[in-house]
Amino acid sequence: MPIPEAAERDGAFYLTSSQLGGYLRVQALIVLLIIFVWPWWKTFKKAGYPGWFGLGMFIPLLNLILLFYFAFAEWLILRGGKQD
Repeated sequence: MPIPEAAERDGAFYLTSSQLGGYLRVQALIVLLIIFVWPWWKTFKKAGYPGWFGLGMFIPLLNLILLFYFAFAEWLILRGGKQD
């Protein structure tokens, strides 16, 4: 007898391979966000910009725009701007 999606058998809860793959993809996305966004968040904050600019580094094309802006703009912290 085939096991239905997310079935309970012998008192235990089982996931199908497709559900497990989706769960692992979500975990991988969270890990990638932490690995890639967190350093940019810290870098933008240290330069005097809002830390949430680091989230833009995960969005295609916006990441290039932010990177060039960040590279060539005068940093707020060097102009005496406040750092949060």
